[in-house]
Amino acid sequence: MQLNIIRNHWKIENNLHWQLDVSFNEDETKMKKNQVLNLAILRKMAMPVLKAFTYKKGASLKKKMLAAALKPNIKKEIMKKAMVLYQKS
Repeated sequence: MQLNIIRNHWKIENNLHWQLDVSFNEDETKMKKNQVLNLAILRKMAMPVLKAFTYKKGASLKKKMLAAALKPNIKKEIMKKAMVLYQKS
């Protein structure tokens, strides 16, 4: 039983880090320590918002970020989603 709990914890933990590395290229960051820490916080706040935002069926986080960068109306919708999500907490 305890092994399953540990495995599930690391499954979630590894998924988070994989997502941060693949979608946000977190491992490639070439900044000073404080800058890295500040951006890590922002990325961790952005990830649930991007996951909750429905852009196109099956769209990855990278595709959603690209759409937000290229289309102001998509960026506005994502910001609205962020406001809703973070007002609840």
